[in-house]
Amino acid sequence: MSSTLDVILIDNNLATSQHNFTSKTDETASYQSFPTTEIQQAYLFGRSGYVELGQVSCYSYEEFDLLSQFDIERLEQAWNHLIHRHEALRTIFISDTEQQLLKITPYYTIPIVDLSNTKLIKDELIKRRKQLSHQIRPANQWPLFDIQVTCFINDSTRHLRIHIGFDLLIMDLWSANIIFSELYQLYCCPHVILPTIDYSFRDYILAQNQIKTTSVYQVDKKYWIDRLHSFPLGPSLPLRCLPTELKIQKFVRLQRTLDQSVWSQLKERISSTQLSPAGFLTSIYAIVLAKWNGNRHFSINLPIFNRLPIHPQVNHIAGDFTSVIPLEVNLQEKQTFRQFFHTIQKQLWNDLAHMSYDGVSFIRDLMHINKTREIVLPIVFMCGLFHSDSKQNTNKLRDLFEKTSVYGISQTPQVYLDNQIYEEDGQLVIRWDHVESLFPISMIDDMQSVFIDLLTRLATSSEMWQESVSVLLPVEQLQRRFIFVETKWKSDIEAQLIHTLVIDQAQQTPNAWAIISSQENLTYEQLMNRVYSLAYHLQQQHEINSNQLIAILMTKGWEQIVACLAVLVSGGAYLPLDVDSPYDRLCSLVEETNIHIILTQSHCQHRFPHLTTIPVDTFTTDDNYPTPFPIKHQLSTDLAYVIYTSGSTGKPKGVMVSHQAVLNTILDMNSRLEISTNDRIFALSHLNFDLSVYDIFGMLIAGGTIVIPNHEDYKNPQHWYDMIIKHHVTIWNSVPMLMQMFVEHLKHTNNHNNQLRHILLSGDWIPVSLPESIKTTFGEQVTITSLGGATEASIWSIAFTLPKEIPQEWKSIPYGIPLRNQQYYVYDIHLDDCPEWVIGELYIGGEGLANGYWNDQEKTQSSFIIHPLTNERLYRTGDYGRFVPNGYIEFTGRKDFQVKVHGHRIELGEIEHHLQQHPDIQQAIVNIDDKSQHLIGYIIPKKYSIDSEENDSTEMLITDPIERINLKLARHSIRHQKKIEKSFALIKPKLTETLINTYYMRKSYRQFINETIERSTIEKLLKNCHNSSNHEKISLSHLDSDILSQLLAVLTPISISDKDLPKYRYASIDDLYPVQVYVELPTSTDNILPSVYYHNPDEHTLELISTHINNDMMNIRLHLVGRSSVIAPRYGKKLGSQFCMLETGYIMGLLEKEGSRLGLTFSTNIHNESITRDILNIDENDTHCCFKISSSEQHISTNVQNDSYQCIIYLKSVNNNKDQWFIYNNEDDTITPFDVETATTQEEIPLFFDDDDDTKIIFHDCQCAIFFIGRSEHTLNIGKMSHLLMGHGLEINIGMCPIGTRMSFPKQINDVLDTILIREKLNGSNILHTLLIGKITNKQKSEHTISKVKSMPNWSETLRIYLKKKLPMYMVPSHFMSVSSFPLSPNGKIDRKALPEISLSVLQQEDTYNAPNTELEKTIANIWQEILYTDRLIIQHGELESNKLPSIANVSDIDRQTSFLISTTTNFFSVGGNSLLLVEIYQHYQSKFNFEREALSIRPFFDYNTIVEHAKLLEKIIIDGTQLKQWHTLHINEDDDSILKQSITDKHLTFTLAADKTFKNETDLHSIISQINANPNLFDLSSGRVFYCQILRQQIAPNENYDKEIIKNSDVLVIGFHHVAIDHSTFPIFFNDLWNTYNSHVTYLDDEKSLQYIDYAVHERLIDMTLSREFWRLQLEGCNLKRQLSLPIDQHCLSNNGRSGFASTMQITFDRKISSSFLNYASLHHLTLFQLGLATFYTFLFKLTYSQTDLCISCLNANRYRSELQTMIGMFTSILPYCMQLDPRWSFDEVTKHVREKCLSILEHSHYPLQHILRDFHLDQSTAPFLQTVFDFMTESSVSDQFTFDDVILQPISLKEFPGLAKFDFMLTFYYDPILGDDILSCDFICSRDLFEDTTVTKIKERFEYLFEQLFSMNLNVNQADLVASSIAKLTLILPDEMNEMQHVAFYRQSNVTNEESSLLTLLLDSFFLWSTLFL
Repeated sequence: MSSTLDVILIDNNLATSQHNFTSKTDETASYQSFPTTEIQQAYLFGRSGYVELGQVSCYSYEEFDLLSQFDIERLEQAWNHLIHRHEALRTIFISDTEQQLLKITPYYTIPIVDLSNTKLIKDELIKRRKQLSHQIRPANQWPLFDIQVTCFINDSTRHLRIHIGFDLLIMDLWSANIIFSELYQLYCCPHVILPTIDYSFRDYILAQNQIKTTSVYQVDKKYWIDRLHSFPLGPSLPLRCLPTELKIQKFVRLQRTLDQSVWSQLKERISSTQLSPAGFLTSIYAIVLAKWNGNRHFSINLPIFNRLPIHPQVNHIAGDFTSVIPLEVNLQEKQTFRQFFHTIQKQLWNDLAHMSYDGVSFIRDLMHINKTREIVLPIVFMCGLFHSDSKQNTNKLRDLFEKTSVYGISQTPQVYLDNQIYEEDGQLVIRWDHVESLFPISMIDDMQSVFIDLLTRLATSSEMWQESVSVLLPVEQLQRRFIFVETKWKSDIEAQLIHTLVIDQAQQTPNAWAIISSQENLTYEQLMNRVYSLAYHLQQQHEINSNQLIAILMTKGWEQIVACLAVLVSGGAYLPLDVDSPYDRLCSLVEETNIHIILTQSHCQHRFPHLTTIPVDTFTTDDNYPTPFPIKHQLSTDLAYVIYTSGSTGKPKGVMVSHQAVLNTILDMNSRLEISTNDRIFALSHLNFDLSVYDIFGMLIAGGTIVIPNHEDYKNPQHWYDMIIKHHVTIWNSVPMLMQMFVEHLKHTNNHNNQLRHILLSGDWIPVSLPESIKTTFGEQVTITSLGGATEASIWSIAFTLPKEIPQEWKSIPYGIPLRNQQYYVYDIHLDDCPEWVIGELYIGGEGLANGYWNDQEKTQSSFIIHPLTNERLYRTGDYGRFVPNGYIEFTGRKDFQVKVHGHRIELGEIEHHLQQHPDIQQAIVNIDDKSQHLIGYIIPKKYSIDSEENDSTEMLITDPIERINLKLARHSIRHQKKIEKSFALIKPKLTETLINTYYMRKSYRQFINETIERSTIEKLLKNCHNSSNHEKISLSHLDSDILSQLLAVLTPISISDKDLPKYRYASIDDLYPVQVYVELPTSTDNILPSVYYHNPDEHTLELISTHINNDMMNIRLHLVGRSSVIAPRYGKKLGSQFCMLETGYIMGLLEKEGSRLGLTFSTNIHNESITRDILNIDENDTHCCFKISSSEQHISTNVQNDSYQCIIYLKSVNNNKDQWFIYNNEDDTITPFDVETATTQEEIPLFFDDDDDTKIIFHDCQCAIFFIGRSEHTLNIGKMSHLLMGHGLEINIGMCPIGTRMSFPKQINDVLDTILIREKLNGSNILHTLLIGKITNKQKSEHTISKVKSMPNWSETLRIYLKKKLPMYMVPSHFMSVSSFPLSPNGKIDRKALPEISLSVLQQEDTYNAPNTELEKTIANIWQEILYTDRLIIQHGELESNKLPSIANVSDIDRQTSFLISTTTNFFSVGGNSLLLVEIYQHYQSKFNFEREALSIRPFFDYNTIVEHAKLLEKIIIDGTQLKQWHTLHINEDDDSILKQSITDKHLTFTLAADKTFKNETDLHSIISQINANPNLFDLSSGRVFYCQILRQQIAPNENYDKEIIKNSDVLVIGFHHVAIDHSTFPIFFNDLWNTYNSHVTYLDDEKSLQYIDYAVHERLIDMTLSREFWRLQLEGCNLKRQLSLPIDQHCLSNNGRSGFASTMQITFDRKISSSFLNYASLHHLTLFQLGLATFYTFLFKLTYSQTDLCISCLNANRYRSELQTMIGMFTSILPYCMQLDPRWSFDEVTKHVREKCLSILEHSHYPLQHILRDFHLDQSTAPFLQTVFDFMTESSVSDQFTFDDVILQPISLKEFPGLAKFDFMLTFYYDPILGDDILSCDFICSRDLFEDTTVTKIKERFEYLFEQLFSMNLNVNQADLVASSIAKLTLILPDEMNEMQHVAFYRQSNVTNEESSLLTLLLDSFFLWSTLFL
């Protein structure tokens, strides 16, 4: 079997050294642990899942079909012989750094799975393959190999297929060949005697470790370290996705063979050139990798066979001797094949000669120097070619099975591609195992094809060896490439000039509009008149020659077009200059181009005295030119224009473009776009930007119209919009950024009346989101075309028309396919074609190429080249891209967008793409800082806006934060009168502590605890507030001043220390409090005269406003006036009015509540509007509401139901479930779910930017939101309802925060709200108010402070965490900056060079030394220093700046070798740390802080890797006195991937019942209970919801006295617990505590002195387990814990995945006599009932399993081993193994004696957790057979059937049985209740239906009952005393009625039944108790 990773080590310095490492370990130490090798450590760590591509083990797997006569039993015996012979087959790994050889292992049985009865055999075989081929076998458990056989029927013939897999941790390829060679010998000749092996792999490893002390090792280490800084990383092959994005890591094999004749011929050539096959094949592999790799300098991972000759038997022992060579490859320079082969061969020999320094160590060094944790060498080459005469070159398994493999695969963690080559039957076999989903489809297949092709060509051609290294593309790619560049198109452009085509068009449509601008509009005729006049002047006065340049210097306007055409008509070429350029730059360009004439405008600021300047706008147009106009003869190759490009670096370059070149582009585009005389283009681009060339000539040639914007409005989107709409523009042509600006400006306006039909975008990246925005903004009719190219190739050379829907998988917009007569190439550094998916440099060829650069021959020759093979003239663009199989090029960025960071070549565009996927980012740019070489991310935050009619864009609102604060502090709401004529002081309430608490409790809660709010809670709140009423009868004779004073007192604020603003008892937007209260008294009230008064809340006085009153008025009236002037500066007039009405509602809610206490009612009152407005000085936008106050004996309901508003309720998801949306209708008091199509679960943590308002944070923190919907007239009652909700919520510890607008909510939430408004036909309404809701603590309520928002993590750190999930660490920017916009160049492109620089102080922050602040941090720092310094490489990182402290700083020159400092904020991996060192540090943490992996795994230490972060992680598990923040209960534990952790919380301050349900009859009741029992969301462990309670009410006829708050007769109370929180003993404790608490009227029990469950958990962890560990070791030593009991199973189940979980349950109730006999026996023999029951069960199992004597089962232990635990609620139950070796000669009395001794000894050590036992014995919980046979004895103390609560009796009711669930395969449980006094004993057999049929379980029950009677009944014919005294072998299970019919009873036996995924957490079912209420 050949699949592992080795080549032969031919030479090594140690082989010839004088050191003697031979040593033999003594026998006693042979089985002690010893170190793992470097490669084993890498494998172990790689499979852990902590790093990318770590979801597989290093595992090799093959399948063979066997001959029908093959002997499986003989193979099994041979294999067991080899297990005994080779220690490798008995190896386990007890940790990541230690391995151990097992002295004894059980006999290995090869399982046979029979699929003979399976119909879909192919599917089943594939299923088996999937199950077996990618195993990750537990490294700490034996065996680390797997051999199975499958039997199946195919074509009526029986077939056998063997599956062989082994973990490469235990052996390498050479070892596998040794073992399978010996297996072949033993199978063929079972009695063969193999040579004895005296030397062990353990001896070898210990000897090998001594090498590190030698000088050879130091020389070898230096050899590698000296190359470290320049050493390349692995090839950057194209990937379909990042390794971190892979969910499933599946390897696939591609296998091809090289024919024997070709391989023989090739070997001869290899030999004749003095090369080795390994070196040659490595070279070919490197050439192929280089072809598919943008970087020609890289390295390959070469696993090698490295057996040092330190013992004669070293080549005969099995083990993993693998090491690796990182082989450097450099193909940057051209060289011949032969030269390259010898270069690689020489490098390989040199590397092999220095292999004592392990390659794995060097790879870690490489990761450190490149500051990366990602895979650096993921491409592997394994050459399995041994010496030509070596027997190792044959396939031993093929020889054994006499057939070739039908399937094989290997996988290795952190490997992308593994090329395995070996020789078989003279052929060369090439296997490429690779992670299939990582690579583009068919790419690896193409690479392998090219590999084979190269071998074949080199074998058959001697000339090729002398040729330069080159690789042909795969055939299919060559065909696609040919089609791509075939763009030839016949046209007559050779004889055409761009201006002559314009002249032709002008003659055809003289009266059509040619130009439209703000200054002047011109028809074609008017245009040409001006052109001819100016051209004639130029010809006559200046004698213009061909190719002579005439400059144009103008602002945007019609003059530019006249100037361009006039220059061309005169025979010259135009040179556009940027009017906004500095004068010096203009002068420089004028001088360089030898300009004599400048066409300009009269208002041009620049003056050029020495030149001829002609202002075109004032140039006199006359008809003195000849007609027809004499057009000067020119060639199409003459220049049309010269445009200077800014260039990426250095001096600008003048691009010379001919008529022929530009016409080729223009005519193609006009044809593509079908440009006609009806089209109008918006000429946005400047004249010196070549997009303007198409704007002008593309339109004029086709007869279209040019619409020119104003120059000063170049970046004004509103001006663009006005022009486009007014002048019916159809074509847009610009850079993407300008369109992005346009779309953003028009985001919330209706623009579908535009006539745009085509949008052209080019010159820069097109954001993937932009096309969708364009479609939304302008409509579906718009077609978008992406264009690319260069000024040097005449505007554009490539195009791609975008589809209507952008595919989600696109990361960028495709570049496209070439235009007519133009070609695009993707070349590598040697100008060879790049394969598909490979990024290369873009080259343009064809008719569009410019003539070169003006007056710069050097740059022309550099950029315009002649291809050495095709002789084609090409332009080197400096851009990068790649071909994709779809037939187009994908643009990947400019050359300066590609950077190299820490050895990795990075595409900045890829980082930008992932940044822009975050919902809070509008746009992102990533740059590299030239000085620090750090990646910097620039972010434009996404600002959401809601399209609302309430907003008036013309209003100037206050946005400055300081101005906003000043507006609050001004308190404009308080009426300040110059002179108060009269004032009446009202009685101020006494400021008691209670009153102060009332003020502070009523606040807007801006921070919540993390606890879920149930739907039922919100539903109850809404209904209670909606139906709130007061039934108290209040007698009130009249309303006096005292009552009025008390009423208005609730509106007065109190002062807050250290705060400038007072505190009110009701909410107001931004604390502005714009509503004023006025009192209108109709009559004198005590000493207060009838008048209109203003209530001054600060003074609590009534200030006289007017003596004018309504004489017809009888009642006091309150006028609530909302002053718009107070709030409009902040929110505008309309929105301000809405907020005033809301506040009015809040005030009335408060007044009505206080009024109900005083006996007052309020009713809306109609008032004299005109008089009131004058008296109260009400402005147009002020709000005014009037209420009449009445007194009544019967208080009228204060409900707010007479309004038709609705509420949208949003409940956040729990555990990533879908969010819930509901609609509450107050008219019918109902809540209905609303199904939202788009899930609103927040996938990413929001980014909280510095300028974000608090609302965004509060929304993120809350658990629920209520949105009130209605029309404006509903606002008042919504305010009242909100105030009621805030008050009622506080009663159940729910806090609320009123929110003004939803601007800061996530877009997905606002989208759903808009959808609901439309769907529910509420679009006539609006969202008027919002409450954000969450749970709060008592402490929050009582705090005398204003609630503050939760402190959120820095947005840049959150963003960094987000990117870590998407990208490798080296691609995550070091710093981020938030900007409002990106700088643009004059042409509208993003100017990356103008981005703000990161400050030096920020860059230096990470180099600052931060000392430890706490003792914990100091301890961690010491551990780091110890580990890192011991293993630290002394690598020079260059000179450090004098003003910096390095992350590791030397303490002093003296202490330099012994101590160094590590900053607490420094990344572990940046200071020499690597994965294995972190494992070592983690182990130090475990030892130091005494915790286990289950409590805190190593995983988070990788992600949070500074000292500060490690300290935070460790704080959670460190016990400080008696306080434990987080702990792990040892007896409650899931598997390694799903650790159950617990924590103490103060969240459950108030428990609320679930919403009531009704049932009609008993059937209905059972149905409801069944639904509750099956509800998977009933409990939520993550939030601590482990208790459930609900009232089920029987449906009865309506009764007016019906009160929902009171439980009625026949109501049912359902109580449920999650089994993980309680055990069986908890039930009576709970009900007893519930009864005592209720009847003693205690609301809260808090006895700090009493022990709690956490104390038990702490105590459990503090117990010294040393003695118990030794006890269990002795108990179970020698027991076969993996042996199955031979139970009478009916069918086999392979795994838990296919199990139903259903149980077959049989109950036995023994009669009183037998029960009494059992009890008496126990008493007489001093046995507990548990011990006697267990002895009976053992005896039964002994008989049931055909006298199996070694019986290992499990028993449930109550585990309440201390008196303090007897009354404690919690989960204490444990499960422990009880193993007995029965002697068939024992009597039953002797069995009970041994069982009693066993139980007593175990009792003392029952606290030792099962998980520790499993770990100590290297067992897997999911496969340990003893955990599936379980015994339990439950002595139940029956509680009273009835509980009395006040005058109510609750009694249990019986229900129909629910379907039982089987937690174990086979379980017996006894039940006995001593309190009942009936001495009745019963038991249940609960068996898995997946294994046992009901008939079988019935028989088992009958046989057990019969055995029980034999032991404990006096009625049998035999003497019972004799039975228990005679041997248990004489007992029988044959039933009396079977005796006459049966001679022998045999139970079907099969031993390979497994239950792989049984969970100990499911020991108990969720338990429900139902109680019916009966009234006395």
